[in-house]
Amino acid sequence: MTCILSWAKQKVPGIVPAEGWNGEGFALTWPGQKLECIAVPSRGLWTLRLEHPDVPFGGRAAVPGRTWTTDIALARSDEVLEFGVRAFCASLPYGDAEVALTRPRIVVDLSRETGLADLRPLSGTPWLLQSVTDVEALFDLVHDPVRRLPVVVLTQPDRKRINVEVSEYVLDPDDIAKKTLGLAHVVQLPWDLGYKWTELIGKPWSVYLGAVRSYMPGFNTNHDALSAHPSVFAERIIFWRQPGDERIGEGPFSDFLLDKLSQFAASRRIDWGTLVFAAEARTVQAEMARQEAKDGADWKQLYQAEITGLRAKIVELQGEVEEYCEISDQADKERDQYKGENRNLRFQLDSLRARLAEKLGSDPDEEISIPDNYEDLPDWVETHLAGRVVLHPRTSRGLKKAAFERVELVYRSLLLLASEYRGVRMGMADASSRFEHRLQELGLRCGGSITEERAGEEGDTYFVRFPTNSGPKRFLEWHLRQGVTRDDRYCMAIYFFWDEETQQVVVGWMPSHLDNRMT
Repeated sequence: MTCILSWAKQKVPGIVPAEGWNGEGFALTWPGQKLECIAVPSRGLWTLRLEHPDVPFGGRAAVPGRTWTTDIALARSDEVLEFGVRAFCASLPYGDAEVALTRPRIVVDLSRETGLADLRPLSGTPWLLQSVTDVEALFDLVHDPVRRLPVVVLTQPDRKRINVEVSEYVLDPDDIAKKTLGLAHVVQLPWDLGYKWTELIGKPWSVYLGAVRSYMPGFNTNHDALSAHPSVFAERIIFWRQPGDERIGEGPFSDFLLDKLSQFAASRRIDWGTLVFAAEARTVQAEMARQEAKDGADWKQLYQAEITGLRAKIVELQGEVEEYCEISDQADKERDQYKGENRNLRFQLDSLRARLAEKLGSDPDEEISIPDNYEDLPDWVETHLAGRVVLHPRTSRGLKKAAFERVELVYRSLLLLASEYRGVRMGMADASSRFEHRLQELGLRCGGSITEERAGEEGDTYFVRFPTNSGPKRFLEWHLRQGVTRDDRYCMAIYFFWDEETQQVVVGWMPSHLDNRMT
């Protein structure tokens, strides 16, 4: 509390009264500024609200007609002290300059004075992994459902491969950790521990060779798309450019990363737990005063104070609803834009592939090399079948325990789906006959996986969410299969559905059979 008040008094022209330093509530106002503190000792609650006009920051001039509100809340229960801070920006119509997303200085002050933590300490310094035990701890942190902040993992590059002079981790770990204090965990993954990380988390979800990956909260390999936890290769970071910025390389990429983490923090709805901010604190304070009132109290005044607090809370919630609606509308516009771009790119890819086939006199897919392991399959699909076949994240679970011995057949089956089967679904000439011929060549059968009624009896076994974890449930209607035995070494099944909107085959499980009542 003392640390917070020391920060606040630097922002206002007046003096914080003595009762404030004693943990009591107070309110101070000046033209265009306000500092208010509300304390409810019986509930272990303390909150502060600071309102002030925009000020020059980071080389930017102050924006006329723009005001900032910073809410800070503390909640004590047993021996745990929770802290939360949020900032709001409001502008008059003429104050249309871009809002700079910044982290209040109080976060740094509290980290230094009392310490902050999100499962792990947040100190503004990177976490350097030094042992296999540390890698396992990182695995637990990334998968912990309670985690609130992203985990940014920096890796060591292969200097021989990129042939460019770069720092040990491409980016400066200390600089990144300092700038993202309160926004993310920053981790340094040394080269010699990278293999263990890949072994634990799986190659599609790993990060190595100087790349930087952000594992967002709620990480789940069974549902999340790879793009939900973005990774950027070292080669791209080295030549990174931002619009309107003449610089190139690590500097502008660091700014880009910080901006993305700030956007995530600003747009994400947070469960504040037991923390209450100013508007709600007033309601709690009025409610406690009414409950503790004795005979002879001015009940009208007590109820009026509680009603006033509730009204203020309603106004605040209405503002939050409007803000989230704006964020949702913007996200919808961006989604539609990306959908349109993806459609155009798929059309261009199909056109280029057709022209290449015409020039070569054969199918370009015949020249694709086939790996001899399942580990490389996700990257192989992304490289060679992009726009035609997409692996749902849940397939990684099936690949981890894949026992089917004919690995090449699995790759050939995916090529079949990408080429002949996709041709059938898109109505291409002679596609059906070519598909049937290729099925016979590979010794495969293609048919319905299970009736949708029976699939419903198996829970979510035959359903996946697509295109994202929050998307609609999609039925794995079809499967390619070979073999009749239930021995996974000799029997293969690839479950999929056709997505008409993206013109792609979506594979939801392979290469083993999914369970049903018969098994």
